[in-house]
Order: sequence, then C-alpha cells, then structure tokens
Amino acid sequence: MRFFMLLLCFCSMLVHAEETELPKKSYQWHNFSLEYPMTLWTLEVLENQAHTQNIKLTSKREQPLSIMLTLRDDMPVPDDKYYDNPAAVSSAVGLPIALKLADKHEERISINFAQINFEEHWQLATLFSINNPETNLVQNVTAFHYFPEVEHHAVLGAILSTSKKGELVEDKKYYDFLYQAYDILLSIKMKK
Repeated sequence: MRFFMLLLCFCSMLVHAEETELPKKSYQWHNFSLEYPMTLWTLEVLENQAHTQNIKLTSKREQPLSIMLTLRDDMPVPDDKYYDNPAAVSSAVGLPIALKLADKHEERISINFAQINFEEHWQLATLFSINNPETNLVQNVTAFHYFPEVEHHAVLGAILSTSKKGELVEDKKYYDFLYQAYDILLSIKMKK
C-alpha cells in the first residue's frame, strides 16, 4: 500500500508546475552521463570496473533519500525469456538490498510491482517494503532497470527511502527530494 501511495505522489510530482532550477553538476562515465543538484545531493563512486560502475547519490536531508545505480556497457542483449518476465531483472537488483536492510529477516519484506515509464524506456519496477518492528520504521526500495537503444548498455538501480509505519510523510521537502531523485534518473543519457 505504501508503495502505491509513493507511486501516486510520484505521478503528482511529474505535473509539478513550480519547478525551480537548482545548480546542476554533471557526471560522466564511459558513454553514460547524468546531472544532479550539486548543493542538495552528493555522488560517491562505490566500485569502478572496466565495464561496470556502481555509484550512490545521497540527498542532504535529515532522513536522506538515496539512489543506487549500476551502469554497465557489457550487458547481454535481452532475449525472449526476458520479455516473458521483465520484472525479474528489477527483482534481482532490489532483493540483495532489501535482504541487507532486513538483516536477512525475510519475513520483514513485502514485495509489489509497478510500471514506471520514463520516456517509454523503463520497465517494471519491483517495490520492496522492509518493516522494522523495533523502530516502527519502513524502509522502501524501488528497484528498476533500463535497457537503452544503445546495445549492451544498461542502467540498474534502486531508490531508497525511510518512513514511519502507517504514517504519510508530511514534510514537503521530502517530496521535493523525491522529485529530484526521479529528475536525476530522467537526466541519464547514453551516447550512441
């Protein structure tokens, strides 16, 4: 249920009419590039290999939002089996993150699916909700993937957020940061 509310908030943010331009910083790796608000987000390279780079963007707020991205330029081309179950890739991206957040307590994890379309490229997203009974917090992992028109390239990632169980987030700035997170994802480009 929380994920559907998050998705609803995302849809309403897409029609956000009062978008203010923040100074952006560009980041590039191989054929990939993206932009993020330099005063409100930090970018950290977690791992850099010949054909794969893992990066993490973190918002500068009390309860930060994070974007985990894996950029690949050696990804196998999707085959017919992929098109039979496109959510499997997003699930494979998000499950290790969800298990780590749940401290391997699988019973704390709920899974849902939703379609997120960013310029007609994004596939099904897998939505993980991790309940922590000790803290009454819910950690949300929205895992996604994108196979662009550039062959063998892929963006795999997840947006991580935290909320209190059974409560809507009333902090307007939270939704501003969520809007920025999706704006960062929309900024991802690949050279052909």
